[in-house]
Amino acid sequence: MDYHSDRFCDHSLLMMRNGALLGVFPANERDNTLYSHQGLTFGGLVHGPKVYASDILAFYVALKKYLKKNQFQELVCKPTPYPYHEVPCEVQSYALSMIGAKIIERHMSTGICYCAPLPMTTMRKRGINKAQKNRIEILDSEDWNQYIQVLSKTLRRHNTTPKHSAAELALLHERFPERIKLVTAQKDGIILAGILLFLTKTAAHSQYICASQEGRELGALDLLMSSVIEAQANQKRWFSFGISTEQDGSCINFGLLHQKEGFGGRVFLHDVYRL
Repeated sequence: MDYHSDRFCDHSLLMMRNGALLGVFPANERDNTLYSHQGLTFGGLVHGPKVYASDILAFYVALKKYLKKNQFQELVCKPTPYPYHEVPCEVQSYALSMIGAKIIERHMSTGICYCAPLPMTTMRKRGINKAQKNRIEILDSEDWNQYIQVLSKTLRRHNTTPKHSAAELALLHERFPERIKLVTAQKDGIILAGILLFLTKTAAHSQYICASQEGRELGALDLLMSSVIEAQANQKRWFSFGISTEQDGSCINFGLLHQKEGFGGRVFLHDVYRL
């Protein structure tokens, strides 16, 4: 989180017991509200295997008391969705409900479970064949400037812009070279499509998926996506495409959702709670 620390007033918390650190709660404060860190896609309480359900329940009870003592008016929390859990642990959702928090956003995220993969649609396969005939190459890249140009043009069609600059992406990759990677579809050295991958122990999460007009016409993104999915199959449990919802989860981008489902993805939920 350090690279954008100037944008947030950090108020991260530690879960302690008898002087021992059990977990961390990345957070920031804004307008008398404590947020499960707004600079992170998800978070909540992050802990190791020696934490039990009773510990998590006790943490959220203590957190509620902490909020009152420090005169916070609200808590907004976005627990980590289960595909990123190393072991099953959804106690946080129960604990948040127990202390009175309600779901204020429900997002549809799409993923492939490698233990039960589904076939790609005929449309996606046609795109792959077209890209192969056009000799599209799949390559790792560190050309962040060229990639951000393609990304910006792609997002402009959806009336939005990248949340990261090319320099920030380069910095993140430099700090975590084995965890954050850029994979591209290229022809003659030109990036036609790109995917930013965040690699956890359990999942390969794709973000900032983009393609130029030529890339869409040549099927570059279909070949790129299928190649990345296949490359992670023997290393991860899940491949995550990210959310297909907009406006705090109240609006579904069906075109985006259909595209992700075309690669064999299916929906899991990403909830945001408010107390």
